[in-house]
Amino acid sequence: MNSDKNVFANRFARIAGVSYLVIIAAGIFGQVFARNQIIVVGDIEATVANLMANPGLWRLGIASDLLMHACDIPVIVFLYWLLSQVHRPLALIALVSNVLQTAVAIANKINLVFPLLLSTAPDLSASDLRLIDTFINAHNHGFSIALIFFGISCLIYANLLYRSQLIAKGFCIGIGLAGVGYLLNSMALLLIPAISGYVMILFVVCLAGELAFGLRLTFGRIDLARSPLFFTR
Repeated sequence: MNSDKNVFANRFARIAGVSYLVIIAAGIFGQVFARNQIIVVGDIEATVANLMANPGLWRLGIASDLLMHACDIPVIVFLYWLLSQVHRPLALIALVSNVLQTAVAIANKINLVFPLLLSTAPDLSASDLRLIDTFINAHNHGFSIALIFFGISCLIYANLLYRSQLIAKGFCIGIGLAGVGYLLNSMALLLIPAISGYVMILFVVCLAGELAFGLRLTFGRIDLARSPLFFTR
């Protein structure tokens, strides 16, 4: 039975790991290679001109984001299945918080659809430009709100993974640091926006921790027998 569970755990881990790597790749594409090629910070007229010239790239960025959120599902389910064996209430809190993050992030995509629709108007007014700018800024804030819930989940995941003894402590610390990074970055944008640009570097820490964890799930092996907390009933 333990052997069967190990086989299942490793197959499930690989699915979650590949999904995590897709999340990272899709998130980078949507923000860096799609929206950042169109948005000109501080110049909404140039941004709208880029959007009107490249609506397909903007749409591709939205689609990439939705793929990212769809891939959240196997990761969330796997981590709950695995970590509920360590501490079910904490694992459930992490699951609910992670689901809230994904739900808020998906709903937030509407703020990217509105600029696309407004930009198709034959004669854009100054009011239309302000609306487009507002929706883009609203998306940035909505993204930060979603990441607060994800930051909470990451801290709980890190704690439970550390206690499980199933993977090296460095991976657990990396996920924990990602959680701290997301929380600090989001709170800075929401509470002290003047310094938010200076803490964006925290995303590098988040990326490193999550990338390492995704690679570990994809290519590493999980041996449930290593942990005295697992599958004892």
